[in-house]
Amino acid sequence: MKTIKVFIASSEELKLERLEFTDMLQQLNRILKPRGLEIEPVKWEYLDASMGPVHKQEEYNRELKTCQMCLVLYWTKFGEYTESELNTAYTELCAGRNPQKLYVYFKDAAEITPELQAFKDSFATKYGHFYCRFENVDTMRLSFLLQFEAYQNQRSESLLKIRDSKVEIDGQSLVELKQVPFAGNNAEYLQLLRDIERAQTRVLKYPDEGDFRQELHDLTERRETMERNLLETAQLITRLSTTVSSARLAEAIRLFEQGDNKGADAVLNLVEIDRDVAANAARIRAARELEAEALRGLETNIEEYRLKIKTLQNAMAEEWLTEVVAVYDKAVAAARGQIAPEKLARLLRDYADFLLKNKQYHRIGSLYAESLTIWRRLMQENPDAFAPDVAGTLNNLAILHADTQCQAQAEEEYAEALAIYRRLTQKDPNAFEPVVATNLNNIALLHSNARCYSQAEAEYEEALAIYRRLKQQRPDAFEAATARILNNLANLHHATRRYAQAEAEYEEVVAIYRCLTRKYPDAFEADAATAMALNNLALLHGNARRYAQAEAGYEEGLAICRRWVRKNPDVFEPSMVMMLNNLALLHGNTQRYAQAEKEYEEALAICRRSAQKSSDGFSSDVAMTLFNQALLYQNTQRHSQAEKAYGEALSIYRRLAQKNPDSFERNVAATLNNLAYLHGNARCHSQAEGEYEEALAIYRRLARKNPDVFEADMAMTLVNRAYLHGITQCYAQAQEEYAEALAIYRRLGQTTDMYNPQIENIEKSIDTIIAAGLTKKISLFRSHYGMLVVLLLVVVGILLWILL
Repeated sequence: MKTIKVFIASSEELKLERLEFTDMLQQLNRILKPRGLEIEPVKWEYLDASMGPVHKQEEYNRELKTCQMCLVLYWTKFGEYTESELNTAYTELCAGRNPQKLYVYFKDAAEITPELQAFKDSFATKYGHFYCRFENVDTMRLSFLLQFEAYQNQRSESLLKIRDSKVEIDGQSLVELKQVPFAGNNAEYLQLLRDIERAQTRVLKYPDEGDFRQELHDLTERRETMERNLLETAQLITRLSTTVSSARLAEAIRLFEQGDNKGADAVLNLVEIDRDVAANAARIRAARELEAEALRGLETNIEEYRLKIKTLQNAMAEEWLTEVVAVYDKAVAAARGQIAPEKLARLLRDYADFLLKNKQYHRIGSLYAESLTIWRRLMQENPDAFAPDVAGTLNNLAILHADTQCQAQAEEEYAEALAIYRRLTQKDPNAFEPVVATNLNNIALLHSNARCYSQAEAEYEEALAIYRRLKQQRPDAFEAATARILNNLANLHHATRRYAQAEAEYEEVVAIYRCLTRKYPDAFEADAATAMALNNLALLHGNARRYAQAEAGYEEGLAICRRWVRKNPDVFEPSMVMMLNNLALLHGNTQRYAQAEKEYEEALAICRRSAQKSSDGFSSDVAMTLFNQALLYQNTQRHSQAEKAYGEALSIYRRLAQKNPDSFERNVAATLNNLAYLHGNARCHSQAEGEYEEALAIYRRLARKNPDVFEADMAMTLVNRAYLHGITQCYAQAQEEYAEALAIYRRLGQTTDMYNPQIENIEKSIDTIIAAGLTKKISLFRSHYGMLVVLLLVVVGILLWILL
């Protein structure tokens, strides 16, 4: 168990704040103990007040030197004992001893003593960093939590989360965000909350109005993004408070903390920052003796760029994304070749993470690669300090490559990151075991998508064992993570037809999420996860032809979605669309076509409405639903409607594939395949052949990059095309295509028996094609032989006529 002692110093006038703050530390202690971390608050009330051989203040100072963190609180006066504790702490800090971190808090006051005012005025110059202001206990709590998180430097996982306007650790609320001035006094944030209240009232009054529900969805999404950005800005300011400073940066921080994000954004004037960047860079080049001072100035400018980025994100004005990219470009250009390598690497990775989160894929790879090169070099010099940065960058790079279908690269990067995290776990299991489990889950997903099921299963099981062990220590923190891994393992067992295992795992997942829902009835995440787990279990029951169970599961999941969609459409509308599609597929398979059609229409209406607001986000859902609807029309012999639905889906997928081919080319190919099958049955053979040819070309291209994923799709298309050539009596072509498909399935079947039915069917089809080809040849031969006999008789007749 690692223990961190926190010394709390203040005058008697802040006794209540000390008590409340100590209560929070004890609550935090209960949360963190299962992580192997204990916080021990030390304040003068806890120390022995009896007289001893040493002066009492000296005893306090001696105790202070055993603490890793020191908090000094001021309100209206500057007491000599508190000053002594601060000076002792600062001296020890500068000497590299305990306390390792020193934080000074000033409570807002209408009047303060001249001594305290003088101390505040000289603070930045004397101590080289900013102090913290607070007007209530929530502000002080959050400030400490941010500082504690920075002190822990837990690059393996973020300590603080934000949900429903509350700052949490492991699901336990510690701070009400609206009580903290940077949010509670922020005019844009408060207006947004009022807009949400009005929208909720309208939705409750008019529940069937789609426009009102969409408005609430957009506002809720905006609130969640703004709250996350505000917290990230506060985290950045916490880091800045102990590093570089400038008058402009100090003023921007002051305005942000008061709730004036617009004012902070205005102070961070890009023209002025750009001018100072150029001046500092010129000073570094021109005068080496001024380099240190100019370098500090340049680092301050880069931090000003960072804070500018946060204020732009907080405001979320039109074109904010483009503006943020432009500021990041400025910051990176100013930093290259000037600031410390680790600071440049962190800036590059932050930029790449931002682009990845916002799906702006251009330049991401090069940014991660440059960052990774720097981290690798630094890790050679100091492995313990920089190994987490190398692993974290590799992990994010792997996520990028997995998203863009570069499976081999992603696998290498995940594997290297996992090896580093395993080494780090040996030294600090509490910090890095959860990261090992997360990485195992990521690489297992990759292997599962590539149909390397045995590898994926072993990785899921190892991750699950880690989470089960952690769950025993910290159930609130790891119940959801355990359920996620179980769900993924169940998906794998479902895909490999081990239905009994999959069913048991899905049922455990549902049970965990139901338990979480009972614990946190107001938290939508547990309900959303329950709905998806019910969906997966229903899929299993549907595949096992237990249609009544499947239908009940889908309907329960849908009921959860319908209940929550008015409050949080962003989370529940996509789930609702998926479940409506799955329920419609079930009703289609059980020939309840009218119900299926009604469900597809509802799903399509939701998708189209969402796509009007966010085309990139929901167009793929429109196309997916159209594709499924076309299948229904095809099965019910409504060929013109099926052709129209497939055509619209294909048009959407083509458009999406132009922007992101790695994600949507396979959808283009699948839609072409089905459309070709439709045209083949309608005897539009030339159209069908063209569509099969285009689909096959796409699958061949994808299979060259990723054979494990796309060879099976290529084989299926070859079989369909061979069938077409069979019915059009192009037997030689059909035989070649069947032979190629058979070779692929046999190769894939070496690791699994999943493809045995396809192999048997193709072997029968080849025999049929060979027989049909022979029959055709015999028929042709007979036809030609008959013509020759007739011709010979004619010739003989002519000769006899001539002779006679």
